[in-house]
Amino acid sequence: IRNCDWSSDVCSSDLIRALPWQEFELLVGEAFRRQGYRAEERGGSQPDGGVDLVLRNAAGKSVVQCKRWRSAQVGVNLVRDLYGVMTAEGADEAIVVSSGKYTKHARAFAEGKPIRLIDGKALLTMIREVQAEAPISDQSSPVTGAPEGSPNCPKRSEEHTSELQSQFRI
Repeated sequence: IRNCDWSSDVCSSDLIRALPWQEFELLVGEAFRRQGYRAEERGGSQPDGGVDLVLRNAAGKSVVQCKRWRSAQVGVNLVRDLYGVMTAEGADEAIVVSSGKYTKHARAFAEGKPIRLIDGKALLTMIREVQAEAPISDQSSPVTGAPEGSPNCPKRSEEHTSELQSQFRI
């Protein structure tokens, strides 16, 4: 991801879809962090109650579900479920981030509600914007942009899996 040409939709979309789902969640969390949110990762191999990230900023609390799907569209059931979780969690907003698209029923359900649907194209735009403000350097994690060894940098070898699980709750 570090060496990707983010101006190329094809390169960027293919790379994002090729990411393991854990790294996709970390990438989304880092993009929100760079927008000024405090992001808590909840997803991973443990049950997450339908919430991969909890975001907080001055506007309030948002719950986020990340879907890195190669071909399927995100349907209304997932969006409806996250809306219920948003209410149960006392959050102000629900956000579904997908590497793909949403069905027309999912978009219709979200309309007029505090639900934000971020599709693959909007995700690429978000990543490009935060990359322009704080580019990922060669000493950075290929996923998050954090300096290697920092608490926000996922290690890239299997021997660090348990460290990642405790550090990032994945």
